[in-house]
Amino acid sequence: MNRSERKYLILLAVTLLLLVLMEVFGPKETDFSLDFRSAKDIPYGCSAFKTLIHDQLDTLVPVNHRPFYNLPPDVSCVPKTYLIVTNQFQPDALDISVILRMVADGNNFLISSLWFSQEFLDTIHLKQNISVNLSYLLESHTTKISILQKNGVSQSFLLKRNNNQSDFEKLDSSITSIGYNANGKSNFMKIDVGKGDILVSCEPFIFTNYHLLDSNNYEYLQLAGNYLDNKPLVWDEYYKPSNLVMSTSPLRYVLNNPNLRMAWYLLLIALFTYLFFGSRRQQRMIPIMPVPKNTSLEFAQTLGDLYFQNGNHLELVKKKMQHFKAFLNQHYQMETEDGEFLHKIAAKSGIPLKEVTHIFKTYQWISTQTSISYVEMNRFVGMINQFYKKCQ
Repeated sequence: MNRSERKYLILLAVTLLLLVLMEVFGPKETDFSLDFRSAKDIPYGCSAFKTLIHDQLDTLVPVNHRPFYNLPPDVSCVPKTYLIVTNQFQPDALDISVILRMVADGNNFLISSLWFSQEFLDTIHLKQNISVNLSYLLESHTTKISILQKNGVSQSFLLKRNNNQSDFEKLDSSITSIGYNANGKSNFMKIDVGKGDILVSCEPFIFTNYHLLDSNNYEYLQLAGNYLDNKPLVWDEYYKPSNLVMSTSPLRYVLNNPNLRMAWYLLLIALFTYLFFGSRRQQRMIPIMPVPKNTSLEFAQTLGDLYFQNGNHLELVKKKMQHFKAFLNQHYQMETEDGEFLHKIAAKSGIPLKEVTHIFKTYQWISTQTSISYVEMNRFVGMINQFYKKCQ
């Protein structure tokens, strides 16, 4: 390695070191992504909600990581309450069928999402009017929501940085409104299905760290829990944004961590830089190879010129016939000259039998001669050349 290359590598190493130090010790930008996972401490994660449940119940809350139709049989046969908090809840037909069956058997579902699929809404007889602008993340906007207590008294709560005014319209009189937005429209519904209930909310932000830890907003969840009949809770991690929780790839873990992600990118940059500078100096020059010449054609031309200059037309005809038979053998696999030989050549080549017979009879006559003229040689060569042009 010469002095110039060493200088570039030192400069690269210092630059990478500075970038790593800036990433590790520099100010961290707040992550306002809509995550809704219980392990996330970001504003719109749900770690505080899971901690609150744990403190209230003094027990660990089991976590679901699979679609409901893949759940193993419940040997305890104890009805449960499944909590789903996400930004888009769009189960397929099989999911919906299993959810309805589980609720009819006595389980409860509390599903809070900004948006519900039309198929799910049609199944539970609801219509959703969506009115939310995600620019609330950058605005100082406050909205009010309320929830009915069991005694019918409404209690209100304030949500900062929120302008979600989505609401539900019930298409079945048996559905109960238990929560409202600032416009007095229903944003929290209770649907009775068999032995259980489905509670749907279009205000998932109340479950997140940012809002749950603000003022007395945790009381909203306590009041909502009064509608769940104290059944054991199961927190869902499957129906989340982009379903990222289902990826167990080591690279996914690295890319989800800002520090590890930066280290990974720096490693790739350093690797490609080393390959660029290292391979450019050490790779052996590839020699330019001349195009190979077809010496067989030159040999055949030279041999033909010798025969022609010596006036040995008979030998030229014999050589031509040898090449012709080699051509028949290569293209039509014709080796033995039996009684059907000429008929087979005519059938496979598409040349009339008369012309094929004429070639071989002419050669048979020539082979009995001690010498032939240029005209006789040229006529025979012309017959073979015509065969080449017309054959299949």
